[in-house]
Amino acid sequence: MGNLKRTWRRHSAKKPIFGVPSEKVIGIVAVLAAAGVIGTAGTAAAAPNCDQFLGAPLPGNGSVTAATSIPAGNYTVPGTTTTYPSLPAFCRIVATLRPSSDSNINVEIWLPQSPAWNGRFVGTGNGGYAGAINTGELAGALGLGFAVANTDMGTTPANALDGKPLVSHPERWIDWGYRSTHLMTDAAKEVVRAFYGRAAAYSYFAGCSTGGGQALHEAEQFPDDYDGILAGAPSNNRTHNHMEVVWTYAVSHLSPDSLIPPSKTQLITNAVVASCATQAGSGVATDGYLTEPRACHWDPAQLLCPAGTNTSQCLTPAQVNTARLMYDGPSDPKTGHRIYAGVPRGSENGSLFDWNYLQGQSPVLPIAEPGFDGLFYWAFGPSWNWRTFDFDRSAYQVDNVLAPILNANNPDLTAFRARGGKLLGFHGWADSLVPPQGDINYYLRVGAWLTQADRALPFVRASNFATSVAEDIPVNAVVLPTLGVRESGGTVKDSAIDYRRLQDFYRLFMAPGMGHCGGGPGPNQFYNATISPAPADAAHNALLALQRWVEAGVPPQRIVATKYVNDDPTQGVAQTRPLCVFPQVARYGGAGNVNDAGSFDCVPGNDQSNPMEALEFLR
Repeated sequence: MGNLKRTWRRHSAKKPIFGVPSEKVIGIVAVLAAAGVIGTAGTAAAAPNCDQFLGAPLPGNGSVTAATSIPAGNYTVPGTTTTYPSLPAFCRIVATLRPSSDSNINVEIWLPQSPAWNGRFVGTGNGGYAGAINTGELAGALGLGFAVANTDMGTTPANALDGKPLVSHPERWIDWGYRSTHLMTDAAKEVVRAFYGRAAAYSYFAGCSTGGGQALHEAEQFPDDYDGILAGAPSNNRTHNHMEVVWTYAVSHLSPDSLIPPSKTQLITNAVVASCATQAGSGVATDGYLTEPRACHWDPAQLLCPAGTNTSQCLTPAQVNTARLMYDGPSDPKTGHRIYAGVPRGSENGSLFDWNYLQGQSPVLPIAEPGFDGLFYWAFGPSWNWRTFDFDRSAYQVDNVLAPILNANNPDLTAFRARGGKLLGFHGWADSLVPPQGDINYYLRVGAWLTQADRALPFVRASNFATSVAEDIPVNAVVLPTLGVRESGGTVKDSAIDYRRLQDFYRLFMAPGMGHCGGGPGPNQFYNATISPAPADAAHNALLALQRWVEAGVPPQRIVATKYVNDDPTQGVAQTRPLCVFPQVARYGGAGNVNDAGSFDCVPGNDQSNPMEALEFLR
C-alpha cells in the first residue's frame, strides 16, 4: 500500500495535479472559445448556451457528459421523486472525472442564469461514503444565487451508509479521501469561467460530516482552492472516528444485558438534563438539552436498578457499564492511550444517529454490525468481523493502510490563513456519531500551532518554519507539548491557547442540543451546509455569515439557530437561540422571552477540560 502516501505539498496551478497536465485545465475554455460561446480573452461572445458544454474536457481526465437548461420553478431530480421548489433557471452540467484507471468521479455543477448569479462559487460536501450526488446541497446554494458543485466522491456502487463495495479499490479510497473534492473544485471553476465569461469573484466550500472532513482536507492540503470554508461536524480524524463507532457497538454487545433499549436512552437523557441543567445549561430550566455538556459529569450509576430487578425506569449493572464506556470512548487496552473522544452527555436520544442507531436499535436505520464500518473491510478484507477488532494491534493496522489518505489531522493552516482564507466551523453538542470533542481538540491544536509558529518564525524564517515542520515531522508532536500534553494524551483546558490570532481566521460555533449536522432537541437550522429554511441573511445563515466575513471583513460574533415545531417549518418557529464563538456560551439575560435569541447573551464559559487523543492517534 505504499502508493497511498498522501502528498502534503501545496500545489501550484502551474504544476501537474495528480498527473493531469496544466494545459488540460484550460481545455474547456479553448473548446468553448472555438465554438463561439466565449471570447478568446475569456469574455462572453454571446449569451451562454448550456448544451454547447457537452463533451468539453475537464481537469482530472474528465469530460462533460450532459448539459441541460433547467427552467425556473420546481425542479425534480431525474430518476427520483425529490423535488426542490422555486429554484431559479439554471444550467445543469454533469461530468465524469477519471484521474486513475479505476476512478469514476461523478460531478454536477449547477449554474444560475444571469442575472440570478451572485458572482460567487460554492463547492459542497457529501455524507458518509457518498456514492451519489447530494442534490440538497446543490439546491441550497443555488437558491442563494451561487454557482455550485457537488461530487459523489467516486465511490459508486458504495452508498452513504455502506462502503464495503470499495474493497480492493485503493484508488477509490484516495478519491473519497481528498482527490475527488479537489478535482471537482478545479473542474467547476473552469466551467464557471467558461459559462459566465469570467471567474467567480470568490469561492467557498460548505459541508458537514464527510463534507466537514472534505472542508478540512481542502484547508490543509489545497489552501488556494477556497476563500472561505464552512466545516460542519467534520469527520477529519476519520479512521479513529470510525473506531469510536465500532467501540459504541461493541461495548453495547458485550452481553445480551448490555444493550440499552430506546426507552432507556430517553430515560438517560432526561436524567442527564435534570441533573446538569444548572451547571451545564443556558439558565433556562425548561431547556430539554445541555448548553455546555462538558460541565456535566452525571454518572449512569444514579439510575442503577436495585439488585435483582430490571424495569424501564432503571439500568442494569451491564447497562451502567455500557453507558460509562460510551461516555469514555475508545482507548488502547494495552497502553491506555486515548484513541478518540467519547460521546457527549445529552446525546443519548432524540436524533437520527443517536445511541439507538449506534447500538443497532434504530427503527429508521437498523444495522446488524457497527455503523459505517466499510473502511475496516478495506483494510482487512471482505471477511473482516467486528468482533475481532482489538483496539490495539488492529487500530495500528488500519492506520498504516488508511490514515495517510483519509485523515485530515494537520493543524498547520498557516498557508490558508496567509492567503486571507476564513474558516467557520460548527458542531452539534448532541452529536454521538461524530463526537464534538474531537472538533474542539482540533481547534485547540490549530491555535497551539499558530502560537508555536509565531514564536519560532523570527528565528528560523530563512528555513520556512511553518512549511518545513508541516512537511517533514508530525506537526502534532510539536503541538501537544505546547498544550501541556504528553504524547500519550492528557487533558487540555480551554484557556491553553490564545484565541486572538486563531479567531482572526478560524471560528468554531457549538450548537446546543443539535445532533449530527441537524436534528435533535435544540435549535438546529442555520444553513447547516445544506438547503435550509432559516432566514437568508448573515445573522441566521452560516454560509452568508462566512461570505460577509470574507468579503466585508466582518467576523461573525453569533449566529442565530432556529428550532421549528417538530422540526417542520410549516408548523412555525418553536425557539431561536444564538450560537456563540467557542469558548463562549449562550446565557439567558434574566428577562424576555426564553424562546427568543434576543434574550440571550454570548458570555465567556467556564474553563472546561478537554481529553486529548494520544499522538499516535493523530496521524
